[in-house]
Amino acid sequence: MKRGFAILIAVMLLNLADAKPYFMSFYGLNLNINVDDLPLMKLSTEVSQVEFNDFVLVVRNSPWDVAFDQLSAQADEILLDDFGRFNMYKKFVIGQGKGMNTAVIKGLVYVALRKDKLDAKLANNLSFMEIYIAMNAISDEGYSFLRDGKVYYSTNPTGGHPAQIQVLFDSINDNNVRKFDLNLKVIPKLGDKTKSRNLIYLSKNRVYKANVKYNEYYVNYLNDMPNLELGGQLLSAAVQNHMYKDLDDSIEVWTKTMNGTQKQNFLLSFVQFAFPYKADFDYRLREKRNTVVQSLADEFIDCEDKAVIFLFLVRRYTNTEGVLLFNKKEKHVNCALELPINAASYSFKYQGKKYTMAEPSFQGYKLSETDYNGSQILESKVIFKE
Repeated sequence: MKRGFAILIAVMLLNLADAKPYFMSFYGLNLNINVDDLPLMKLSTEVSQVEFNDFVLVVRNSPWDVAFDQLSAQADEILLDDFGRFNMYKKFVIGQGKGMNTAVIKGLVYVALRKDKLDAKLANNLSFMEIYIAMNAISDEGYSFLRDGKVYYSTNPTGGHPAQIQVLFDSINDNNVRKFDLNLKVIPKLGDKTKSRNLIYLSKNRVYKANVKYNEYYVNYLNDMPNLELGGQLLSAAVQNHMYKDLDDSIEVWTKTMNGTQKQNFLLSFVQFAFPYKADFDYRLREKRNTVVQSLADEFIDCEDKAVIFLFLVRRYTNTEGVLLFNKKEKHVNCALELPINAASYSFKYQGKKYTMAEPSFQGYKLSETDYNGSQILESKVIFKE
């Protein structure tokens, strides 16, 4: 063995021996980081641009930098999307940064994101400091600003915000960054904590009861994502198909003598009655837009959630595609199912296809029954599965 290589190996082994293990629970997983003692850092919310550059350089030459590399590698292994990485770094820094102020914690998380070549900005104003991110998806809540042709969204959308902020800069991958990608089509390899609930629907003196299951860690992961603009990602979000076996069996028994239209009307009524309705603002601090698995876990859901889960069920059990319809004036989301081109009756045509209306939020309404008139249908935004 060459002398220089032997010395390098010896140094690596010595560093490994000195390293201390840090463990972090993350959505049911135990992430392990081996690194030297993490030093206390200092940063003020009133930091100047020069002082901030010094802070970044110190972090990049400290054990924090090594820890971020290890976390990034584990994020790759468990298929985290970019906002999942943000939550991972945030939890690690908060857990290991006891005794450090909020400005330091946000500064450290910012450095971790930039090391991952994610397009993040840090901004301050006297007693205020916040991380902002550029996303491929669009969020319609919280504070945002436009810079260099990109929109940057606050990572604390429900917090207060000063009238003016100073955007801080650094030289880490400044010209080689990417927007945050929130990929709901891929399920991260999280821990497994299966929970179940019964959906109950009473019709014509018969009780229909279906058991549904979901992974609580996966639901929590989705709940920690930004609230995105109403769009096709809700219809396209991945589901764990093995969790639906009991529901599949129940639907098959209940609908085996029904034709296609009867099945669709049954599923429409099932969603109307088995999923209790309540507007988000009646019991939450803010609007929340659910994927299917989030609605299975929630005690109450609102109009767009009901439309998403109805379209999921009719696609799964009748092989029928549909679209969401958002009417901004009415502040309401319903949906429509695609019909055969030779269908005799329909609610509207769009891009050469016929559709019939569906109102999953209104109990007792059958397919094609709606309070919308022709003008309200035409002025609604059509949202497809991505």
